Amino acid sequence: MTTKTVEKEHGIEDCVGRVLASPVACTVLLEALVEHLVDEQKMWDPKWARTVGVAVRVGGTLAFARTRTR
Repeated sequence: MTTKTVEKEHGIEDCVGRVLASPVACTVLLEALVEHLVDEQKMWDPKWARTVGVAVRVGGTLAFARTRTR
């Protein structure tokens, strides 16, 4: 007799929440995203335009916030 394990589906919000709860997970995600967009030439692919735009906005927002809070 064979037992099959079935994982329950979960929403993307669960994954996002888990990543946001961990500085290490956030770092890994951001590094992987930058590498993916740059090394894979995705930053020039129109279907990735929204993602690239958000990444640029994040970078700019963080840079601006750091200059204002120090």
